[in-house]
Amino acid sequence: GSGDMFQWHPICMTVGYMALMAEGTSIGRRISKARGLVERKNLIENHMWVFSLCFVLVGVGFAIIYRGKELKNKPHLTSWHGQVGFTAGIAMLLQTTLGFSLYYQLPAKLNLSPSVRSMLRPLHLYRAIA
Repeated sequence: GSGDMFQWHPICMTVGYMALMAEGTSIGRRISKARGLVERKNLIENHMWVFSLCFVLVGVGFAIIYRGKELKNKPHLTSWHGQVGFTAGIAMLLQTTLGFSLYYQLPAKLNLSPSVRSMLRPLHLYRAIA
């Protein structure tokens, strides 16, 4: 049953948020200090892959809790823990979406104005520090 899976929720969340997010942020901070385009590209790709894995683990952790509540017919997001966790997950989803859109140059492909595009990279950087 779902109770058998519950122990994976804190494991996924801890590894995702505390280990991988910390490592991804550390890699991200080194990007601006890269010596050359090859090192910069490698750091950006490592940053992206570490955060992708982080996103997957947090998603699995959320899915475990969601499924467990559904199977037990319990309401969702009734505790501060659940509400803060859900809010953090939404913020991470937005941050990840912005990061991927910058990596794949979607703002330019969508013909967003240069003034809007110039705000997106700093938003990705400063939103991550907040």
